Amino acid sequence: HNIDPTYCRHRKEAQMNRQKLIARRIQEYWPVRIAKKNWYKDKNHKTFKGWTERDDTSDAEDNAFALQSQRFLKAHSFALLVGCQLDMGKKAWKAWRGPLLIANKIGKRNFNPNFISRMHSSSLKSVLKAVRLGSRNLPTPRAAKNLKELSLLISEHYGNKAQNIWEKASSFQDLRDRLFSLPGFGVKLVNMACKLLLELGMVPQLKKSLQNMSQLNVAPDVHVRRVFYRTGLCKTMNSVDVLRAAKKYFPKMPMALD
Repeated sequence: HNIDPTYCRHRKEAQMNRQKLIARRIQEYWPVRIAKKNWYKDKNHKTFKGWTERDDTSDAEDNAFALQSQRFLKAHSFALLVGCQLDMGKKAWKAWRGPLLIANKIGKRNFNPNFISRMHSSSLKSVLKAVRLGSRNLPTPRAAKNLKELSLLISEHYGNKAQNIWEKASSFQDLRDRLFSLPGFGVKLVNMACKLLLELGMVPQLKKSLQNMSQLNVAPDVHVRRVFYRTGLCKTMNSVDVLRAAKKYFPKMPMALD
């Protein structure tokens, strides 16, 4: 019945260290190569280089279109939101080319929230179907509905300018709340959009501080919960416990463990 408290403390510390090691390995070694290439940015974090590139092609015409897509994303804040919205259940390079594919179909002058919000739903479905932007997780009818609702929201509440969403955010939580209000934006998309906006310097009023980045937590979907449970980072598959564990073992930016 006599248990040495020092032994218990050392055992608890050893267990904690093992769990931190698991968290570090997940963050450092698990992202696949294609994901790293798709999200590559230059040292200044000011370009979209790599977001629209493919791993399996060396076609000159394809590479030229990738460069066009990158320039289009950089020039249009609305295109950035549309790319985020389409990045669900499909390859990253395909999703980020989506805004330019849509613009080429309806005309670049018409690629704005005001015009798209006035398009008939069937016409918008036809456009997305023609450029093959639907996926299993985001079918064409749902993608068309989300895009129409997003355009209508920006047109009516943000003066037809997508950049007003983040430029007028008073705090990091305000930015997250604004993005959560957009149709089709869940935890993962909001975290991704916040990270991109901070890294690209598009919200100068909000610094890329440790305090802000620490608020970007994992999205506790079934895959994340399983991995956390099976690696021992979490004793249960409960979403609350998973979120708490992510903050505990990688407090700088829990989202990195997703």
